[in-house]
Amino acid sequence: MKKLGMILTLVGGLWLMTACSSGNTPSAVVEKALKGLLAGDVRAYTSKMIFEEDAEPEKEKEAQEDFAKMMESELAKKEEQEKVTAIEVTGEELSKTGAYARVTYKETLADGKEAEHSIYLTKDKEGAWRILLFGSDKMMDE
Repeated sequence: MKKLGMILTLVGGLWLMTACSSGNTPSAVVEKALKGLLAGDVRAYTSKMIFEEDAEPEKEKEAQEDFAKMMESELAKKEEQEKVTAIEVTGEELSKTGAYARVTYKETLADGKEAEHSIYLTKDKEGAWRILLFGSDKMMDE
């Protein structure tokens, strides 16, 4: 009986560790970026973006900051009813080679309208999923 208890504890612990360590999935990256954006933290989104695969870290940070400023300007122009109030990730799909991912999500606006969108991601040199500025369904065939 003691062995059964130990085995169940071990299996439970492994399951818990696996469940809690999935922060580098495409869905987790998109959800974190969009939740930050929803909270008004534009840089939470842009920090998850990749602009050039081989860019120096300084240039990448500069591109992220420039894009954040542009996003802040555009978001400030939105009418209250056009603002996003809720986000829900609805799907994740990897490309044939696993080099790219498409995450679909549903957004709800203040006026109650809903829309579904897709975000495309790729892995950086360190193996972390990063949001692409431009992506297309063609990537999913690669």
